[in-house]
Amino acid sequence: MKNESIDVVKCEPGLGKTEAVKRADIGGTCYLASDRYDLLDEHRGDFALFPRPDSEVANALDPFRNELGALVKLKMECQSNERMLKLIQDYEAECARVLNEPRIRLTTERLLSDRRLKVPELIIVDEDPTNATLKEGQVNLNYIRNCSRLSDMDERLDRVIKNFLSCDENKVYKREWNLSDSMDSFEMLVTVAGGTPDARNLQQLLWCDAFLKSGNVVSFITVRRLPATRVIILSATIEERLCRILYGDRIRLHEFPPVKPVGTLIQDFTKSYSKTSLEQDPAHMTAFLHLLHQKREEGYAIITHKSIAESGFVPDAHFGAATGSNNLQGRRKYLIAGTPNIPENTLRLRAAALGLKSESIRSYTKSQRRRVEYNGFEFFYVMLSEDPDIEALQLSYVETHLIQAAGRARYFEDECIVEVRSNFPLRGFDLR
Repeated sequence: MKNESIDVVKCEPGLGKTEAVKRADIGGTCYLASDRYDLLDEHRGDFALFPRPDSEVANALDPFRNELGALVKLKMECQSNERMLKLIQDYEAECARVLNEPRIRLTTERLLSDRRLKVPELIIVDEDPTNATLKEGQVNLNYIRNCSRLSDMDERLDRVIKNFLSCDENKVYKREWNLSDSMDSFEMLVTVAGGTPDARNLQQLLWCDAFLKSGNVVSFITVRRLPATRVIILSATIEERLCRILYGDRIRLHEFPPVKPVGTLIQDFTKSYSKTSLEQDPAHMTAFLHLLHQKREEGYAIITHKSIAESGFVPDAHFGAATGSNNLQGRRKYLIAGTPNIPENTLRLRAAALGLKSESIRSYTKSQRRRVEYNGFEFFYVMLSEDPDIEALQLSYVETHLIQAAGRARYFEDECIVEVRSNFPLRGFDLR
C-alpha cells in the first residue's frame, strides 16, 4: 500500500533542517518545495528542478521569463523557425527525461500541481504547514475592469469577471464556477497585460477557493492540494488544531524537545507596537521610531513592520519576509519590534478556505481584549472571534511571524542578543 502520510516535524528555527535534507540519502525522486527565494538561490545548483537550457534557448526565453506558459508562447513564435523550434523541442525532451530521474529536486510550492511533474516518492515542504497549504493573492480592480471591456469574451468568463466588480465589500464568497472549457478565452484575457503580476494572479483568482473585495483590490485564497504521496513538512511553528483541519488522518506530528539557546533571549511584554496602535497614536509612533533609531545606533539589526519604511526608517528586514532569510546571520544584536497581527480579511479568507465560520469574525475596532490561553501562557489579547479554531488561526499567524523573525538571529549557535518588543509572549524568552 502506498505511503500517503504527512509527517509534520516541528523544531526550532535555525537548526539546519534544510542542510539535513541536503545530506540525506533519499533513495528516490523527491521534491523539496519552498517559496523562500534565498533557499532557491542558495541551493539551485544542488537541487535544480529543470536542466539549464543552452544559451540560445535561454536568451529567447528571457523576454517571457515572467509570463505564464513561457515555453509554449516561445514555440508559437518560432513556428516558422525550424532550427529554433528543434532546439526548444530538444529542451522539452531533456526536461521530461531529467524529471524522471531519482534525486532531490528544488521547486516552489506552486509547481507541485504542475502536470509535467511526475508524482515523486517523497515531497519535503520547507515551510509552515498553514502557509504551505493556503496560497493568498490580490488582483487590482482596475485591471479587472479593463478585462471586462474586452470583446470576444467567453460568456461565462465574462459573467465571472463582472461578478468580481459587483460583489459586496469585505464579504467572503466561495468559488461557484468551473471555467475548464473557457480556456481559449482565458488565454486571450491573460495575454492582454503580458506577464504583469495582475495577469498571473488573475489566473489564480479564477481558480481560487474563496475571495473578497476590499477597496481597490480583490483578495483571494487557494487551498493547495498536496499530491497523494508521502510528505514531510519542516516547520518551526505548528498549530496542531489547524494541521488536523488541513490534513485530517494523513497527519502525523513530531515535535522536537526544546533546545537550550546559546544566545540571550529577552522580551518586553508591556506594549504591542501593532500597526494599528502606531497608526492611531502619533505620539506612540514617535516613541517607536525613537526606539528603532536608538537601537540601530547601538548596533542592532532591526526587524519590524514593512510599513515603517514610509516613516523614513528602513528596517533590515520586515515581518512576512524574514522566513528562512540568512542575510542577517552573523550580527550580534537583534531587535524584533512590533506585533504582526493578522489582517482582518486575511483571517476571513483563511477561515473560509478551511471551512470555518468566517462570518463570526469582527473587525479590530469592534473587538475587545480578553483573556486567552496559548502555548502555556495566559494573557490578554484583542480577539476577532469566539470560535476556538479561528482563535487558533489568529494566534498562530502572530506566533509564526515573530518566531521566524527572531529565528534569523540563529541564536542556537551564535552568542547573540535577541530582544523582542511585543505583547504576544514567546516560549523560551525571558519576559519582562
